[in-house]
Amino acid sequence: MLWTSRLVLSSCLILLFIACAHTPKALNDDLTVRQMRDEYLRDHPDGAYNFYIAKGEVVRGMNFLEVSASWGMPETRRQSKDKKLEYWTYFSSDEISGDWSRYTLTFEKQLLMDWHVARHFTKNGELTNATTATDATSTSTPKVSSSGLGSTKR
Repeated sequence: MLWTSRLVLSSCLILLFIACAHTPKALNDDLTVRQMRDEYLRDHPDGAYNFYIAKGEVVRGMNFLEVSASWGMPETRRQSKDKKLEYWTYFSSDEISGDWSRYTLTFEKQLLMDWHVARHFTKNGELTNATTATDATSTSTPKVSSSGLGSTKR
């Protein structure tokens, strides 16, 4: 019985190490973005979202400048037809698996209101259907981490 417990524990640890070994690089965590973060934090020492910006995360309520300081400039920006909403799009890829994610952040009156994450998986070198997630139903303060593909915490 003891060897069964050890086997199960060993298997779980191996799976954990394998999962951690395939963590993709941080979203837009290059030298330019790190410099933008440092500059923003230096210039805004009492910023309400500095804790998240320092970690490369975005949370509901951030303004354009705070999101830019955390994640850098988006790949694309567009407005809704009625000009009430603005959408910023970021892309992140996992160099090992080839999987990638598209983050679409929705701003209203220049404040981050919500986001949508589409994950695209690669199987045998070909792109498969995407899975999507949106944070519209969250009741707590959500955050999207820059330290992984689509990592959302509630």
